[in-house]
Amino acid sequence: MSAMRKAVNEKSRLGEILEEEAEKKDRAIGIISMNSDERRLNTELWINDAPKVKSTESTAIENACKGASGMTIEQTLCKILARQSIGKDFPVFGGESERWPRFKIEFSRISEECGFSDAEKMSKLEKCLKGKALRAVQSLMRAPKNVTRVMQRLEQLFGRTELVINSLIDKV
Repeated sequence: MSAMRKAVNEKSRLGEILEEEAEKKDRAIGIISMNSDERRLNTELWINDAPKVKSTESTAIENACKGASGMTIEQTLCKILARQSIGKDFPVFGGESERWPRFKIEFSRISEECGFSDAEKMSKLEKCLKGKALRAVQSLMRAPKNVTRVMQRLEQLFGRTELVINSLIDKV
């Protein structure tokens, strides 16, 4: 078996093991009823308390994980758990200036915690943006490398301080 095929098989097996462990952990700590901070803390405690016994299989999986992504198995597990628990909680933004600061903060926080690539961020933006916000950046959304430009353009159009303040004053 070629080294590449072996690495793919090991990575696939790692994904199955991590998903099984995540499901066990979810059931054990009642993760569904916790907020994201509580889930992250419990996940970190669980990883830190886990026995550090190295089997041949776990060493092979860890090596495959490190080789494929440069992350340790603990980092990979945290990333998977973050994606399962908070990766679907992106806010919607339609171009209302008073909602821009919250959207920007939440989008950045979730993207960072889940370790999303630019392609994943762009996909999330396509689902999150509506109305005039989507129309304003649609031409930039053709390439994942434009995520930063999309966010900058949205900031220029909807996030300028005077726009946010005026929008909030109009609401009063």
